[in-house]
Amino acid sequence: MVKKVGLFSMVLVLLFSMTSVASAESHDNKAALYEKLGFTQEYVDSLESAPNDMAIQSSNSVKSNKDIKKAIELGFTAQEITDFTDTTWNYIADIEDKTDLVSVEEKYIEITADGQARETSKEDALKDVKLFVDESEVGQDTEETSWMRVLTTVSRRVNPFSPYGPIYYIKHSFEWLTEPFWNLEDAIAISHPEYMTPFQSSELFIYNYDIHTNDILQRYVGTEEEYKVTADNKTANGMAFKFDLKNRYYNKDTGIDYVVKKNRGYMIYGTIRASDQYKTGAAYGHYAHTEIAITGSIGVKVSLNNLSVSGAAKVTNMTDTGVTFTYQE
Repeated sequence: MVKKVGLFSMVLVLLFSMTSVASAESHDNKAALYEKLGFTQEYVDSLESAPNDMAIQSSNSVKSNKDIKKAIELGFTAQEITDFTDTTWNYIADIEDKTDLVSVEEKYIEITADGQARETSKEDALKDVKLFVDESEVGQDTEETSWMRVLTTVSRRVNPFSPYGPIYYIKHSFEWLTEPFWNLEDAIAISHPEYMTPFQSSELFIYNYDIHTNDILQRYVGTEEEYKVTADNKTANGMAFKFDLKNRYYNKDTGIDYVVKKNRGYMIYGTIRASDQYKTGAAYGHYAHTEIAITGSIGVKVSLNNLSVSGAAKVTNMTDTGVTFTYQE
């Protein structure tokens, strides 16, 4: 499914932070978690102090500071909230209870010309991306290297009337910092122990990309959205989605072909602890980039701490993320 994304007038401070190990953090350290999503503690406090003030206009509805705060607590980044259509706003609205962000991990990955993925620091990644873009803009030859950012969050949904106890939402995001050299089918997944049972019909996958004019100026035209509400693979250990990674977008109504930039997206769903004998939870984020496809469509399967892809001659598995947290009543 595809939907057009409107542009929102939002003042969001885009900040990012690098971490190698993530675990549940106390409320006193929430500022560090917010920073990884692109927000300051002061900004979040301002939302909380005036919850009913209007924040943005989304289609035919108005979203308040309370709505923005709820999205942040569910692990959505500043860029993702800017991209929201009613698809995600409606998903969030269905979560009527209080939510609390408890864990975040992000990683920066370099994909080399020979298809190898290696983790790098945020500072090195952003420096290399800037150099790559600068050289490309002046027509200088560049190596077939790409960079991306992946981020995994865990949020606690507090419902005192639920017989299941708190529901923990897991979200995994990806953002290509430069355009990939192969644009076929990619896959994204979340895995976890079997005692973390997926909450029924709670999954959502969103894929966004910007379209630009196909000329020397490559002017920004708008942002497109594709989404799925049913995972392509579900097991006792998690879920996986596959999608077409684009470098071109053809508008059938106008007959115009556009250049695609800034591929990004995320998946999210809720989990329920099978028994109170389990005191901690864990979740792993996965992303697989395919090259040289050999069948019409790839196959995906998720198992604990693993995403397997079939139907492609070459697959680059990005560095996994991993978050742990302590269950609370």
